[in-house]
Amino acid sequence: NRVVRLDRGFRVRDTFQIVEDEDDVCHANCLEEADGELLLSIFTLTPGPRNEKNGTEPWRHEGKILRLDVSVIPDGPGPVWPYRALSPEGNPYRLDADPRASLVWHRGLRNPWSYAFNAETGAMAIADVGESSWEEVDVTTLPDRNFGWPLFEGTAIYLTECPGVDLSNL
Repeated sequence: NRVVRLDRGFRVRDTFQIVEDEDDVCHANCLEEADGELLLSIFTLTPGPRNEKNGTEPWRHEGKILRLDVSVIPDGPGPVWPYRALSPEGNPYRLDADPRASLVWHRGLRNPWSYAFNAETGAMAIADVGESSWEEVDVTTLPDRNFGWPLFEGTAIYLTECPGVDLSNL
C-alpha cells in the first residue's frame, strides 16, 4: 500500500509504502496530520472468515487506526520505510517483537471509514461500518483501545467463538 501526501497546492509532497500481505485487499482512509503525525485508518476488503481476527491482531494493519511519525520522511518519492522508523513515542506496540505492530494506535475495528476529534477534550470519534446489523461510533481519549471486532458488532455479540482473539483492553 502506498501513501501519497499532497501539499496545499495538491502537488505530491512525498510518498511512502506500508507493505501488507499480497493476498489482502486493503483500503486506507481518513488521513489527518498534526505535529508531524499521521493517523491512518485501514479496513479490509477481503471477504470471508480470513479477516475475522484481523481487527484484534496487532501485527495485521487491517481494522486498525495507525499512528505514524511522518516528520522523518523527506519530501519527494520514497522507499518502503522500516516500520519502527515511522513509529512515534507513545504508540502502544512500539517495542513489540513484530515491527508491524509498532504503528498500531487502535484495534478491534472492522471498517473504520471516518473519524474526527473534539478540539476541547481531545476525544476521537471513529465511525466503524458493521458486518450485518449494526454500525457504530466509538469514542476514546486513550491509545490502544480494542473495540471488539469480530466478537462484537456494536453492542451485539457477532462471534461466540473465535479462538486466539485478543480480548485485552475491550
